[in-house]
Amino acid sequence: MPALSQSTAPRTLPLESPDIRSFSALASLKASQQLGRRLRVNVMSETSFFGLTAQGGHTAFLDCVDLMRKHPDLEVLVNSREPCDLLHSHSWGPFYISKGLAYRGRRVFTVHALPETAEGALPFMGPLTRPVVRAYLRAIYNFSEVVIAVAPATAESLRRLQVRSRIEILPNALRNERFYPSLELRQEGRALLGVTDGRPLIIGVGQMQPRKGISDFAEVARRVPEAQFVWVGGRPFGLFSAGIPELRRLVAHPPTNLRFSGPFELNQMPLVYNAADAMLFLSFQENCPMRRWRPQVVGFR
Repeated sequence: MPALSQSTAPRTLPLESPDIRSFSALASLKASQQLGRRLRVNVMSETSFFGLTAQGGHTAFLDCVDLMRKHPDLEVLVNSREPCDLLHSHSWGPFYISKGLAYRGRRVFTVHALPETAEGALPFMGPLTRPVVRAYLRAIYNFSEVVIAVAPATAESLRRLQVRSRIEILPNALRNERFYPSLELRQEGRALLGVTDGRPLIIGVGQMQPRKGISDFAEVARRVPEAQFVWVGGRPFGLFSAGIPELRRLVAHPPTNLRFSGPFELNQMPLVYNAADAMLFLSFQENCPMRRWRPQVVGFR
């Protein structure tokens, strides 16, 4: 298979474009027609290997696999050792490098981490380590033939990082068959979160990292004592998370109306969103934050 062409300029597909309409209709793929069979795509993510499942990058990986499997011209394998036509990775660790060596000219990468993401997420960011992180991410993205940016701002960040690979903009999926308003799910969700009274429930969702605005969330809770607040999320990266001492103190001594529930798996999140009356989105930096849109889908009351 010939190598994918490269371009330094990102391309956004507007909703009314023929490309989007064809994709929505699951139109035939030229590559599949040329091969005379379905195109085999190996979709990989190291989040599965390391148990990092309760975070947005893993959710996007699962949605990617599920949606690609709906296309009749694609045969989708997951973290497979079998030879495939394309490798599509959602993570930037050593397994992508080792596996990608066999896919020269056929590597696709969806970006879930940027240098800006590392600020307030990793514990060792500073004048000495910041250039190293930037250089590593740049090398990873230039190792790929096509880089998928999940938002226009992500594409701009990749350009500032001097990524030479072809950049396409494709947002993460909002699955309305998973997230929808339901009184039954609301009751189950409030039980899951331990809500036993009728006070308004305000949630925050995200990893326990300073960039998510957790300190501000706690301050709002202090100033609104008539409501109850629950932060949903954990530290999937363990000691490789920023702000651990401060967050530990906050968890140990929160406002009386604030609780930290820890993380939930994806199939439980529809219950969480339905349980709430409002959500505070206080992040300092995000790439394509789906938790910003899910509350609108479930129709907060």
